Amino acid sequence: FDFERGEEYRPNETDETYIEEESTTDDNLQGGDFTFEEETQIDEDFVPGQRVLTRVEDDADLLSNDEEAALRQKLDRISEETNVDVIVHTNYSLGGKTPADYADDYFDYNGYGLGENYDGIIFVLSMEYRDWRISTHGFGIRAFTDKGQELIVEKMLPDLSNGNYYRAFDNFADLSEEYIIQA
Repeated sequence: FDFERGEEYRPNETDETYIEEESTTDDNLQGGDFTFEEETQIDEDFVPGQRVLTRVEDDADLLSNDEEAALRQKLDRISEETNVDVIVHTNYSLGGKTPADYADDYFDYNGYGLGENYDGIIFVLSMEYRDWRISTHGFGIRAFTDKGQELIVEKMLPDLSNGNYYRAFDNFADLSEEYIIQA
């Protein structure tokens, strides 16, 4: 898995790694073949006044139930203590959007952000092309400079590349809290 490519990598029809539709077989599943589809649809005509999802939405099912619960509890604590929403979202596909557009839209159209400026930060990881993106809003823009975001991702990449998703997201939470407090 090459997460270092981030949003820069975009396969096309001439790329030998291009896959029109991802399909896999798992002998433990009934029916055998299945196709991954985007779990969360974004209705761009609707922007809720408050958060409608949890601070951990693991649509790619990368975390165990216990890991997801522990991470959610940690992000809730950090968000409530700092008044800055700290979000982690995983999925299978960006639905044809760039990582930046998807992360911004997902944050906005799911009611994330605290206070009058919708303060927050979201880390989105899409497994389709191993895309990732950090998006900041309100106070998060000041707290998480471009250099700060680079350092966060630099510390997360080894765990992401090795499939240690919980450790990577837990590290994201800890670093986010540090940056918010320091700002």
